[in-house]
Amino acid sequence: MPTSKIDPYLLKKLLIERKKVWEIAKIMNVSECTIIYWKKKLGFPSRRENARKRRELFKKLYFEGKTYKEISKILGVGIPTLMLYRIKLNLPPRQKWLSPEERLQRERQKLEFRVKLLNLVQERGVVNVDEAAELLNTDRKLINKLIADDDQLEKVSLCFARSPASKLIPTMVFGNYTGKHFVFCASSLEPVKQFLIKVIKQNLKRPLTRGEVVALRYRLEKRMRFPEEMVDDVICSLTFEFYE
Repeated sequence: MPTSKIDPYLLKKLLIERKKVWEIAKIMNVSECTIIYWKKKLGFPSRRENARKRRELFKKLYFEGKTYKEISKILGVGIPTLMLYRIKLNLPPRQKWLSPEERLQRERQKLEFRVKLLNLVQERGVVNVDEAAELLNTDRKLINKLIADDDQLEKVSLCFARSPASKLIPTMVFGNYTGKHFVFCASSLEPVKQFLIKVIKQNLKRPLTRGEVVALRYRLEKRMRFPEEMVDDVICSLTFEFYE
């Protein structure tokens, strides 16, 4: 009868060091099935059982008010995994409980910021989102939420995919404004049109070529979703009327 290749003491040591099954199998030169068999024989819990115990302990620590960072150190599990545990266990998300008065106050503040943002956009025509957050003394997240919740406001990012055919790249057209987000009134596109013409003229410093016209038209209409009439005016200003 062949002798076993398994050294129980070495296997225990490797399991205590939290080595994975495939790593132990490679070290001991045996199959993974053999390691799993001996792991169970030596009384070590299975991977599924370990995961179940971790989830139970996570639930206990979560309701004790421990932070994700603290729980991560205790369980030796990454924070994204802990967030998945929370979803699988159907636990409530972490958020500050607000009284009706606090909720009302928060809604009032939100309404005040909405009015201020609308006034700012109507005054300037086109406003950078980061600049709006700074002027209103708030964060960019709130500005983006206000824009998303308000039908009167629209947001556009000055960026598009590079066109290999025309060699038109965003930085060539938008310069330092590339990738930045701007907010404007949906009912008035004239300020946006003038802003685009000004920015592209400053950076391109020459009329568009035929290939660039086709590429820019496609991106303004299809990617940035500007109306055809507005795009026609922009293209005209960047070709025939460039030096006017």
